[in-house]
Amino acid sequence: MLDDTFDDLASVDLTGTGAPGHRWFTDRPFGWGRTMPQDLTVRDSVLTISPSTKSPNYGIATSSPTSHEGRGFRYGYFEARMAFDPEDWRRSTGWPAFWGLSHDQIVGVGRPRWAELDFFEAYRDPGGPYEHIFAGTVHDWLAGPPETDRANHGNSSAPLAGVDLTQMHTYACLWQPGRITWIFDGRELFTQTYSKDAAPSPNPRDLAPGMFSPLDGDVNGQTVILGTGVGHPLRVDWVRVWQ
Repeated sequence: MLDDTFDDLASVDLTGTGAPGHRWFTDRPFGWGRTMPQDLTVRDSVLTISPSTKSPNYGIATSSPTSHEGRGFRYGYFEARMAFDPEDWRRSTGWPAFWGLSHDQIVGVGRPRWAELDFFEAYRDPGGPYEHIFAGTVHDWLAGPPETDRANHGNSSAPLAGVDLTQMHTYACLWQPGRITWIFDGRELFTQTYSKDAAPSPNPRDLAPGMFSPLDGDVNGQTVILGTGVGHPLRVDWVRVWQ
């Protein structure tokens, strides 16, 4: 179980070296550099992530690609209580995200095929506005070069019309073998099922049998990640994972 309320930054490795004794790490994989200490602040037990340099919505994570400290989570209930200003898309290079990425891929255990599970993204099309949707996605990656995301266009989403996202809300995802359910403030929004032998359901993009099954095949699970873009601060009250 992970339960972090961010009373301070003691749980975060601010050195970027992957130092042991931490639950969150600021060094990023794939040559993406690291999150700088000044990009993270805590006030009244709320963590604010406000990147000073462009990153792929990757601020802090539960494993270190440098030292291999930390961990991933295979299956469970993932939730974060967060807030952000949707209007910040106007000057942002990214968007608020609470997501997971193959732990093995982050620490350099190369696999021919691996998965990414996005618990929540305030996703927007490049150059376009954020349209107040809850986007939850499974990505099924093929190793490269170049790496190929075989399901990036298969996003699941639900409208959040009329919701004041500048206030704290709970964004969650229940991941069970072959089944993922996305949840907002305790309300189920949509579900994706999958298996190694059958096509996923729903399947509006006519994806092949076995799509998304690398999720279950990765025994070290998903590293949990919090992040956002430059000019789009993300406030995080707490993060919890139950297994």
